[in-house]
Amino acid sequence: MKNFLLILIAVIAAPTAVKSDIWIDVDRSAGVNINKNGIVNFFDTSSFYYFDQIFSNVRKNDIQLNVCLGFSGLKKEMPSDCLSKLPTYYSVHNRGKTKALNVNLSNYPFLLNSFEEKLRLGETLEISIDDGYLFYMISLNKNHTLNEESIKILQLSD
Repeated sequence: MKNFLLILIAVIAAPTAVKSDIWIDVDRSAGVNINKNGIVNFFDTSSFYYFDQIFSNVRKNDIQLNVCLGFSGLKKEMPSDCLSKLPTYYSVHNRGKTKALNVNLSNYPFLLNSFEEKLRLGETLEISIDDGYLFYMISLNKNHTLNEESIKILQLSD
């Protein structure tokens, strides 16, 4: 399994590579990195109950997560496009301050590209993960991405 930070460094450092975006939740304590290789990294820098519980379930039970993405609107329901039992692994960064859940969506490039393109066009979209019991949803918008200085801070080695 590849380390989230190593992937992030490689994507940003390679001058000819297409840069993947790091989208920050509108609440600003969590984010999503959509890598060009189809791995979606969900990370949280706070102590949020639902994320922590799903993270623990992946860590302890080696489970696969479900991912839903699209519009949920004001209803705060699950987004409409859902994929089940995707390969998932966890990682911890920045001396334990950042937890990440890494989900492989490489078999769904059209869906990922469409999702990211809508974000770049200014749509506010949601992406969620669930373990079959609890779900965790992040709202994303193009006005909430990391700047270069923030990316450098996120890349601090463990």
